[in-house]
Amino acid sequence: MSPKLGVADTRRDQVKRAALESLMERGFADMSVKDIARRAGVSTGILYHYFVNKDDILIQALAMAFRDADTALRRRVGVVQGDGARLDAYLLEAGTMGSVQQEAAQILLAALGQVGASEEVRGRLARLFADFRDYARELLLEAPGDCAGDPPPSPDGAGAPYAESADVAAALIVASGIGLACQWMVAPGSIDPTACGRALQGLFGSGPAPEGSGGHPDEVASKS
Repeated sequence: MSPKLGVADTRRDQVKRAALESLMERGFADMSVKDIARRAGVSTGILYHYFVNKDDILIQALAMAFRDADTALRRRVGVVQGDGARLDAYLLEAGTMGSVQQEAAQILLAALGQVGASEEVRGRLARLFADFRDYARELLLEAPGDCAGDPPPSPDGAGAPYAESADVAAALIVASGIGLACQWMVAPGSIDPTACGRALQGLFGSGPAPEGSGGHPDEVASKS
């Protein structure tokens, strides 16, 4: 018997949030259906209306964490105005993801650990990374005069179309953001996220943010 229609959406979010919390606190290996059910205040049988198996729990927790993170990111980037400013705000975000979006970064680490064991987890991460690259590419092409530097040379020396250059730059930005987040989660304080974000601005944006400009996009946006 399925959950009642009137409470289905609320209960689904409640159960997914409990799964995310259990994963954050206990890790994937020690996460259990019983613990998730206890946190959500439901029976273990109810959980199987929402999850197929343990991998599905991880996939849905990943989706929830990055849905929230993406909403927050787009809000911060969207309010910044000026030529290339949205791209610069995004690049600073890429540098600071591990220290700011810790929930999403921790779930990402758990999911990366399952890539070799689960085709479903690998496929979900592939779509997530593609979404990251699409958004980075959108912002790069929005301010082509300020981003990505000169197009990389092609093997025949004729140069590459700017769209191709943006594809490469987007992949590098996403790789940098994920790599920095992983380093921060493994050893908090081992890197300077804001300095890394400013370096990304220098590489792909209109230039490093001035010292004292506020660092994280929340502060930059509040001054726009």
